[in-house]
Amino acid sequence: MKIWWMALLVFVLPTSAGQARGFGRVEQATRRCRIERGDIKRSCNRLQISDTGSDGLRIRFTGPGETPGSSHQLSFVALAREQPSPLRCEKGNCQLSGRRWKADIISIAWVEFDKRGLPRGLPTARTVRGTCRINDRLINCESHRGQLIDVSAEAQI
Repeated sequence: MKIWWMALLVFVLPTSAGQARGFGRVEQATRRCRIERGDIKRSCNRLQISDTGSDGLRIRFTGPGETPGSSHQLSFVALAREQPSPLRCEKGNCQLSGRRWKADIISIAWVEFDKRGLPRGLPTARTVRGTCRINDRLINCESHRGQLIDVSAEAQI
């Protein structure tokens, strides 16, 4: 139960609050990006990786929505105990360190935005099991429901 509350707080806390405490964040366009939720396949064009400060990262995949100007966002929270962050930050400028990184996913959230950038309802958030990996410039996250992949996202930056 405690992990669920921690995961929820990571999604609720604004990213700028993390920046004020010195946590790192990388955000950039993707070369190739895809999101799969069951039978739904979506493209994505932006990736944001934020250091949560407690051995974890929030990895967000963002892409265009179904109607012009709308968008969607899939976020994974992953904990990598006893492993250094894959972000290297200096004077507020962060980039991926280039080292391989692997972590267990503890939660995911899905939200859609209208053309004004307002959310269409509350984010669909839930605790899950799965893995996120960063290998060089490839980021891959997969959550599982039993033996099947439930939600996955992959981006090349």
